[in-house]
Amino acid sequence: MRLLAVFFLLLLASTGVMATHNRAGEITYRQISKSPPIYEFTIVTYTKSSSQANRPELELYYGDGTLDSVKRDTIIKLPDDMQRNEYTAVHTFGGSGVYTISVTDPNRNQGIVNITNSVNVVFYIETMLTISPFLGFNNTPILLNPPVDNANINQIFIHNPNAYDPDGDSLSYRLVNCKQDGGVDIPGYALPSQFPYDPVNNLVSLDAITGDFVWNSPKQTGEYNIAILIEEWRNGVRIGYVLRDMQIDVYPSSNIAPDIAPLPDFCVMAGDTIEFDVTATDPDSHSITLTGTGGPMQVDTLPADFPQPINAINTVSSTFRWVTGCAHIRNQFYEMVFKAEDQGSSKPPWPKLVDMETVLITVVGPPPTNLTAAPIGSSMELNWSPPSCGEATGYRIYRKTGCGTFVPDPCTPGVPASSGYVLVGETNGFLNTTFVDNNGGAGLVPGSNYSYVVVALYDNGTTPGIASEEACQKLKKDIPIITRVDVRSTDVSTGDIYLEWSKPSELDTITFPGPYKYLIYGSDGFFGANLQLLDSTLTLNDTSYIQSFLNTDQLPYSFRVDLYYDAPGNRTLLGSTQIASSVFLSIAAGDNRLQLSWEEHVPWGNPLYVVHKWNGTVFVPLDTVTTPTYVDNGLVNGASYCYKIEALGTYNAQGITSPLINFSEEECGSPIDTVPPCSPLLTITGDCDGASNTLSWTYPTTCEQEVLEYRIYFASSPDEPYSLIGSYPVNGPVDSTFIHGGLTAITGCYAVTALDSFQNESIKTPVCIDSTCTEYVLPNVFTPNGDSYNDYYIPFPYKFVERVDMKIYNRWGQLIFETEDPDIRWNGKIQSSGNPCTEGVYYYICKVYRHSLEGEMLHDTLKGYIQLIGQYKPASK
Repeated sequence: MRLLAVFFLLLLASTGVMATHNRAGEITYRQISKSPPIYEFTIVTYTKSSSQANRPELELYYGDGTLDSVKRDTIIKLPDDMQRNEYTAVHTFGGSGVYTISVTDPNRNQGIVNITNSVNVVFYIETMLTISPFLGFNNTPILLNPPVDNANINQIFIHNPNAYDPDGDSLSYRLVNCKQDGGVDIPGYALPSQFPYDPVNNLVSLDAITGDFVWNSPKQTGEYNIAILIEEWRNGVRIGYVLRDMQIDVYPSSNIAPDIAPLPDFCVMAGDTIEFDVTATDPDSHSITLTGTGGPMQVDTLPADFPQPINAINTVSSTFRWVTGCAHIRNQFYEMVFKAEDQGSSKPPWPKLVDMETVLITVVGPPPTNLTAAPIGSSMELNWSPPSCGEATGYRIYRKTGCGTFVPDPCTPGVPASSGYVLVGETNGFLNTTFVDNNGGAGLVPGSNYSYVVVALYDNGTTPGIASEEACQKLKKDIPIITRVDVRSTDVSTGDIYLEWSKPSELDTITFPGPYKYLIYGSDGFFGANLQLLDSTLTLNDTSYIQSFLNTDQLPYSFRVDLYYDAPGNRTLLGSTQIASSVFLSIAAGDNRLQLSWEEHVPWGNPLYVVHKWNGTVFVPLDTVTTPTYVDNGLVNGASYCYKIEALGTYNAQGITSPLINFSEEECGSPIDTVPPCSPLLTITGDCDGASNTLSWTYPTTCEQEVLEYRIYFASSPDEPYSLIGSYPVNGPVDSTFIHGGLTAITGCYAVTALDSFQNESIKTPVCIDSTCTEYVLPNVFTPNGDSYNDYYIPFPYKFVERVDMKIYNRWGQLIFETEDPDIRWNGKIQSSGNPCTEGVYYYICKVYRHSLEGEMLHDTLKGYIQLIGQYKPASK
């Protein structure tokens, strides 16, 4: 046996040495069919060519409980004792779900610096697949750069996986730990920057957007592995990822990597041509090979052109050219990665070194053209021509007040918030190129200028294009414009509000020569829900009105003014103002402070508010704010303070007075102490013999010392509601105790709170106790002979038992009696038949349950025997 064990250990050691094998790899997939969901998976691994652990097959786990043994399709021999292996398989899934596709290879290659004993560590890669009827077709990104690369000591190392997503989904990158079997982090794994640790001169980073991995700079030779998680996002939701395991080989060479001249990123409108030169130089005057890969060269329609590979000594150059088209419009940028590689040397250590340069290219959809705006009453009608790309699926319409100088930027598709424009509507369909803006039904402000831009939507409505040129137009001021709703006096029944409006200056006096009349409507509330006719005026110049006998103390009010052509027998409505409300102030009391907030609903803007405070004689300005809230601090609790708000508004329109001054009602309030005391610090001591819990607490000396009462709360478990079980007044924060007696279980949760003179109660801070005070002992003899003594089998006096599960058996294992009653009270008869039991020995199993914080809990299981003496007889009377 010893010889066999030694042989087995030697066999394992030999296998580990010979199996040095896997360097890097990843799993990608391509969707073939949606119903049923069929996918083609591709496994790519990079392995040590000289290893005897040659894998003609790999097991591919699909995450649905099935796996395939996948045969290798191709082998490509590479320099540096390396080969590229590719395996493909097709699998049909049963339905929707999230699946983790994985491959496990028994051995990594030997000697990886940042993985201890790497030859005996499993190589593991995985990819996440989401199948959903709402997702549409999806493929993993295509990784255009291989996961193996060379680095040099003390030189910056740059690598980019160059992931291209054919579906246009967004990609993000992050470093994770290398994994072993089951997707578990490898114990002791560390990033290459830890060898040796140097927080200044040995750093690694990964750009989450571009995927550029930078190691600045390696300090120790050897092979290192990193894992890059490439996550795929659609409409802000993660729909998949690829876990790439990559190997970097660091050499002690004096070779210096080539250098690619920096290149900018590009933003272009679909249809434009991008053209630029890529130039690389080598400081050692070595021969350089220049190549480029990326999404622009992978697209099916009008792919980019980059002549390659280009070889030259010392300096090499090639021209990238891409004639973009409408099919290239997408929300995600395209990425081109250019690589310059020197020839290295046949004499080691003189590795081939590379430099990479990443260029991001954004292709934006063209704008709509010929935008026009035409005023129609209090609305604006917009018309435009479709963009040059027929892929547009709809349009977004933006508006701002005034005529602007907005210039669209192709690198900022859509309309940035900084432009001052706001979204006012959308249309669906390429040819739906008309929109009427009526301000959501409220109408626009007559006499005001409005600017508009329109943005076409591409890629099924998810990708905005470049904004159109502006169109600016003015609405005719041919209706009245309400300007003031000013509270003049505050009272519950005799309050006054002053109304004012601006008369129309562009009336059609030929069609409607006069006379004119204003009808004034009012309602309580902000929105004119109960408008009633209040009064009328006699002339066009009569533009003010005072409404009296209002409850301005408790209610806001809203108003509308209608203008009529009032010719006898031909009264005609010419137009109405928008509804405007008064400013209504509310006050919430706090500790030494008052919180003021106010509200109004008006068609103009109120950029400024002045807070006025009563000084005992008059209201004086206290502060000016831009938002409808204000906190007045440092006040005396119980004292009364009064305020009113002055709103300063504007229409930003010519011919209308600015600022528009409107006051709220006057409102008073008194600060009160709303800050509760601190929670007492509670301890609990259980008394099993006394069936009670003693609560002791102290009050923190650093807290408010005004405590007038303590309240004690109890709950049988942490999830149960707390009930008040005691309270008593105190004069200050004294230390106290409370005994909770008469308990059936020394278990439960308590909270003690403190109360101050303003009835502020501290928060409950529960403390729980769960004592095992249960006592339950069973006798082993009883005599049911009718002498009224020991005629029932009962336990000795017990405590804190919730229930039992008592089963009594005869010597043949037949169940004689069972009960859940802790008192048991067996009378010596067979429970099922009522016949008396014979004298002899009976056996029991008794499970004893107690109350705990988690509910009923098994406390103990008792096993024993019962000596039944005498025949059952009824107890004598």
